[in-house]
Amino acid sequence: MVAEFESDLIRLRTREGMKVAKAKGRLRGKKPKLNPRQGAHLVALFATGEHSTAELADLFGVGRSTVYRAVERAKSATACRSAAVVSQPANLCGTTGSGASGDVASPKAVPLPRSQWRRQWPYDRLDRPPR
Repeated sequence: MVAEFESDLIRLRTREGMKVAKAKGRLRGKKPKLNPRQGAHLVALFATGEHSTAELADLFGVGRSTVYRAVERAKSATACRSAAVVSQPANLCGTTGSGASGDVASPKAVPLPRSQWRRQWPYDRLDRPPR
């Protein structure tokens, strides 16, 4: 009975702490493996057709599924931009519907964390043959 009460208290405190962290903007989940610049570079290399997905995954130090996900994300972003230009209905591809027509909600500008201030591009690996 006392153990159940203590367990409930712990659960309650955890939920309260998570609400406070979420309100402060500190509860974000897992950090992405690729920053936006790296994702754009990966998609550009993929678009040239010179590298396979396995080579790109090895090059950037991510899994093949991450490569596919980045390419799909870029395709959907391109489709959303072209749909916004054609002035499709509101609420398509993240449009807000408020303000001027064709107004697309822009992603938040997130500063790079201190650990990524140095350039972390895998340019040195481009010349090496794949494993």
